Amino acid sequence: MPSPTPAFECANRCLGRGEPSGGLWFVGLEDADDCGPESTQADVIQYYAKQGNPEVLPCDDQDWSKLLSGVAIRAYTCKIANRLSRAPMDTWKAYLQQRLWKTGCQLFQANLYPLGKPRRADWGRNFGEVYGFSAEHRDDYERYVRDTRFLKIRSLWQRSEPQAVICFGKEAWCDFHRVFGVQSPADVIAEGAIHVHTPEKVILTPFFARWHMSNARAQQIANRLLEWGVSIP
Repeated sequence: MPSPTPAFECANRCLGRGEPSGGLWFVGLEDADDCGPESTQADVIQYYAKQGNPEVLPCDDQDWSKLLSGVAIRAYTCKIANRLSRAPMDTWKAYLQQRLWKTGCQLFQANLYPLGKPRRADWGRNFGEVYGFSAEHRDDYERYVRDTRFLKIRSLWQRSEPQAVICFGKEAWCDFHRVFGVQSPADVIAEGAIHVHTPEKVILTPFFARWHMSNARAQQIANRLLEWGVSIP
């Protein structure tokens, strides 16, 4: 078993961004590669130190519509969230610019795994040096995350008591089951693409990309959340 570095422990500790308590969670597979592909251990540690080494990155005044990566993820997040808002914006784009991850939004974005990559199958060439997990240790990395980070996400979920959780990324549905204790039979909608678990208030969806999701599917998700009484500012 390789040894995780201090830089990895910083990344692994940070579970997501926004306001986890009492609202709506969106949980994906991996974090964005915020520190960059050429980062050193010192760069990563400094990055998280500037944030205060938090478990949850706080809301801020950033205009998330200007970020080039993760565009589709934020688009579908806002299309769903705007439908649930008690004071919806005229368009989801306005919601993205003015409310996403702003104070009072009651939205939280988390990720199962902490290391961001351009594609799920990729592995950063400096991951061994910076984080302690080289490409040949990918299984060890995933095992370590399941034994540490998954427990932290579950604990935060239990403490925060969100109204519902949307988990996107079909290849990790089994992991989502594990983290959120999903045991109920699925109510299958959207031609089998979406699994709804009403007792746990968890919805499993495909990855939020245009070739997997659609406006119609986002509408179906929002409709089910409205049936549950989910409401955000």
